[in-house]
Amino acid sequence: MKAKLWLLLLCGLVFVGIALYPRCAEANSDHLQQVVHDLNGKALVLSALTDNKPVYLKLWATWCKPCMQQMPHFQNVQQKFGDDIDVIAVNIDLNDSDEKIQQVREQFDLTMPVVKDSLGEVARDFQMRGTPYHLIFDRAGKLVHQGHEANESLDNKLSLLADGELDLNALSLPTQPLSEPKQPPRPLELLYFTATWCDWYLEERRPDMSQNCIEQQKQANALSQLYPDLAITGVLSHLWTNEEALDKYKRRHQVTFKLTIDEAGSHFFRHKIKRFPTYLMLVDGKPALRSQNAEDIRRFMQQQQSSAGH
Repeated sequence: MKAKLWLLLLCGLVFVGIALYPRCAEANSDHLQQVVHDLNGKALVLSALTDNKPVYLKLWATWCKPCMQQMPHFQNVQQKFGDDIDVIAVNIDLNDSDEKIQQVREQFDLTMPVVKDSLGEVARDFQMRGTPYHLIFDRAGKLVHQGHEANESLDNKLSLLADGELDLNALSLPTQPLSEPKQPPRPLELLYFTATWCDWYLEERRPDMSQNCIEQQKQANALSQLYPDLAITGVLSHLWTNEEALDKYKRRHQVTFKLTIDEAGSHFFRHKIKRFPTYLMLVDGKPALRSQNAEDIRRFMQQQQSSAGH
């Protein structure tokens, strides 16, 4: 049942994403200037992995079931079209590790370059809403395909580009939505970064992460009860998420504080959140403490109260 709900949610978000970002800009080579990291930690610009060929990017995660199911197809594309198309595996580096990435690389004998979107620039610039996420650019740098399925449409475009086709229709690339008005910073504010699906979707492939998501949500609820004057906001990842998922998460965990979906991923990007759950304490709008453990927040609050008492 959960698998069906997951599929419906993912398919729905493909269309939701289009509605959320009505302003568009044509893709070009400038969109391959994002900084990524190889598995040795070396930073490089994405375009450094290209050589005046069409480019096929696949964004993925080791805990993503459809990503793993599509990996044999992905390696087959590399073997079939690698001489004519630059194929690049871009791990989104969200709740992932170099060890897990290397295991997948070896399991599927991946021979294309494998890099990590450690800064989140690729996901941000291409408005990724979920993985697996496929992006194809022609030789001129125009975006000619984006989607989540390894299907006939994807294969046909790869075949045409490999054969030198230069007249594929360009797609519009979503841009960031208009920024919301900035609110005056509060003296103390706690941001709790998590995801609506980290408790149940990770249960099979990453049970330790799943349990931690559940436990930290309990701890976050306890913090809101212990410090009623502390402004707490739950910032939910926009990946695979909509308002219905938010409501279900709130009821499932009996969340007592404000929850909001980070629609464009801007808060995750701005605060460099690559692991969740993460607590981020802000003092006068500036980060003062970052932790994956609620106990650190309790100690911080005790210090604040002690200082105020003096």
